[in-house]
Amino acid sequence: MRKYRILALLLACVIGLSSCSILKESGTMETPLTPQQPEYKGYLEYYASLYRISESTGQITGYTDTLYIVDWTNSPEEILEALLASPSEIGLGHIGSKIEVKSVTISDSVAYVQLEAGSYLTEKQQYYLASLTANALIDNCDVEYVEVKLNGRIITLAGLPTGLYGKQEGILEDAYQQQYDTIMSLEESQHYMVNGAMYFPHYREELILPEIFSVNVNVKEPLEMIRQVLWELSKGPRYRQGYQAPLRETVFTQMLSFYTVEELNNYLSYENGVLTIRHAEKLFSCSMIKDMDVRMACVFYTLQSVLPELQYLYCYWNDSLVLMDVQAAQRYLGDEISIYLPSEDMNSVQEVQRLVHSDEALELRSYIMLIGKGTQEEDPDTVVSVFPGGLTNEDLLSLKISGDCAILDFTEDFSKSMERLDTQGQVMVIYSIVNTLCTSDAISRVQFLVEGEAILKFEGSNLSLVSPLLPNPGLVKR
Repeated sequence: MRKYRILALLLACVIGLSSCSILKESGTMETPLTPQQPEYKGYLEYYASLYRISESTGQITGYTDTLYIVDWTNSPEEILEALLASPSEIGLGHIGSKIEVKSVTISDSVAYVQLEAGSYLTEKQQYYLASLTANALIDNCDVEYVEVKLNGRIITLAGLPTGLYGKQEGILEDAYQQQYDTIMSLEESQHYMVNGAMYFPHYREELILPEIFSVNVNVKEPLEMIRQVLWELSKGPRYRQGYQAPLRETVFTQMLSFYTVEELNNYLSYENGVLTIRHAEKLFSCSMIKDMDVRMACVFYTLQSVLPELQYLYCYWNDSLVLMDVQAAQRYLGDEISIYLPSEDMNSVQEVQRLVHSDEALELRSYIMLIGKGTQEEDPDTVVSVFPGGLTNEDLLSLKISGDCAILDFTEDFSKSMERLDTQGQVMVIYSIVNTLCTSDAISRVQFLVEGEAILKFEGSNLSLVSPLLPNPGLVKR
């Protein structure tokens, strides 16, 4: 009886292995005659981590909700909509039904959220709303901090900004009360610390990225606070390589050290949500007015988390006026993403970073195109470009997500280019794509098609493409 159990176990293992896509030597395993055409569900199944406040204890607790997302680029908004739509007994109570998600923009470690309320919310309700919003995005969208605007205005307590929200734990009522008490006791110190984000432009790309910092919010003298923040901004990034200061440090150091109040007011003024910068040609780290916008975007995003009323930035460059608001500044928000490229020994793949516009960071097709472009000058010497003849948008007919599977449909021309590579080159191309796409929380498998049809493998390859491929962490060079 025992030997029959062993035979049955061995047979089950063989059947199980035959359904998996594995890298195998030529002739060691026969490729199935009929490849499996993937089922296209038309949506992505995503398990979102959401939060609620316990009615009995006030404790922040997490729960999971299954979302069916048609377009992954809209996933941050859909995650927040699920948070707001959760039943009142496990979510935000009656608050959620009053809120509409207008937009979520992500720049590296910071998410900017625009919400709209159909009725009045108390400051405590706004604080709770911002805290649970931050927790949901931090857990699901790979960010560290969240800024929340309600009806176009940054959420405040007693008229003062609460800054960027980090992950909240424990009893939310206690956290709210502690911050409220701090603000209400400001008669003596007149300032308190909040988290903000300083933005810096890339030296080559017209995109900006943040660094988190703490700033003293000055109750009595907002203009003095603005000067201090801009001075810190002029010192440049602390840890980002390839980024520069948008302002001239020497000028701001001189201004704050030697200028009188009247002289400072000739450069900066703030009133009714408008920050005006005069003599911009002296203050900004560029020699031409055409390079101003990206640096103004850095100033705008840096200041908005500590200036609740900030709506516009006016800069005078000699006799010309340049304007900046949130819509204009948003054009320059960047995001840093990871892709995999083959190592020079063609035996492994290696992670490299790419700077893209924030809108492209959730567009999975962008990742494929970046792999196709190959190496950049900032990459280590150990990575190489391997795509045969390059890769264009036309080579990838479609990229669909079904369940947890990305389905890539390539042209026949791409297939022929792949066949010009040797076996190891094909493996590196395939797993550069698979390992890259599977870094997304949404994707765990990748299916390859050619002209809409499932294929056994590329000609000359030992890699079976019969069923979706899982990422191969063993190929990643550390």
